[in-house]
Amino acid sequence: MGLFGDDREGGYEYDEEYVSRIVENAEDGTVTAEVLTKTDSKRFFSGSGYLHDQSLLAHLDADEQPHYVFHNDEAGVITTSDGTRLEPDANYRTIGAFTDRRLVLLVGRESGDEQRAVAYDDVVGFHAKNDNGRFVVETDDEGYVFDVHEPLDEEHLLDLIEFLIFHTDIEAWDFPDDWRRGIQRRRVKRLGSRAEGTFNIDALEALLAPLGDDEQPHYLLPASSVTVGRLENAYKPIERVVVTDQRILVNGEDETYDLTDFEADEDVTLETSIPFHLVDWIEGRSRDGESGTLVVRRTWGPVCRVRVPEPDVDEVIDAIRYVQRQILTSRIDYDDVDPLEWIEQLGKLNRAGYIEDEVFEAKKRSLLDDS
Repeated sequence: MGLFGDDREGGYEYDEEYVSRIVENAEDGTVTAEVLTKTDSKRFFSGSGYLHDQSLLAHLDADEQPHYVFHNDEAGVITTSDGTRLEPDANYRTIGAFTDRRLVLLVGRESGDEQRAVAYDDVVGFHAKNDNGRFVVETDDEGYVFDVHEPLDEEHLLDLIEFLIFHTDIEAWDFPDDWRRGIQRRRVKRLGSRAEGTFNIDALEALLAPLGDDEQPHYLLPASSVTVGRLENAYKPIERVVVTDQRILVNGEDETYDLTDFEADEDVTLETSIPFHLVDWIEGRSRDGESGTLVVRRTWGPVCRVRVPEPDVDEVIDAIRYVQRQILTSRIDYDDVDPLEWIEQLGKLNRAGYIEDEVFEAKKRSLLDDS
């Protein structure tokens, strides 16, 4: 039996485990087994009617994940190019599903469901109002107005907007300015909850600018200055060092510092963004027990030394070990190498604590599968 079988009275047959997994992986509670699989029309005193031809799930690609699903009974969808209203028949609904790759609009009709789809790459504008639950998605050629069955509360709408910010390159926005602050705070809280280290929310919010959309900060260490190479007098005052899942950010910036040692009459340049694959090693040194130095040895250019005053020793050690793991794993190149040799080397790193168990097991499976 396939994923779906045609059974008009009972709805389509489906694999319950597959549906449960999709519901569990969705970002929002609007994705339910019922809205994914129902195809029957509404019956007397029943509000369960959705689509006629196929369920929502059958309209999606096999590996497509829906995250938000909205519907209405009568309003349908309005196209902004000519004002045409695509209305469902009396016994069906209109569904708007935001998946991990597009917006899918489905209008239930006895004569055959109508489908429109908008890829996120084509979206140029999104407008929303939570007082009446209306949102508008625009492309260069067309726009769609969708009235949600029940008005969206502000938190729910912010969830959706944040989701679209991540998945699209939207140029035009139409919602209150104070919501922008709310969206940013939500992103900060999410990043803070996923960090391996401890982040102050306000401090993290000030660091968002240099971060990529998919970049996760993990450690924020206080710092007082940075020196480069042997030029101890060529230093710059800084406030922090940020360790993300991709790089080290001196002072939490992606900048170029020009430093001068006037005594030695020498100049030196420091790129404050140091990707892990360009780092030979990192270590910590303590002078007086009350302060320390992070020593970052780069594959090119002089050594970078960051002064860390009054460090949280455990946090610094955790950050150093995290960077060491990232350095080692970033160097792994499986080409032209015996997979068993790589597994042996990875096992040594795992036993030494540089690679976590789940990372080791995943890489081992990948190597064995490819061999």
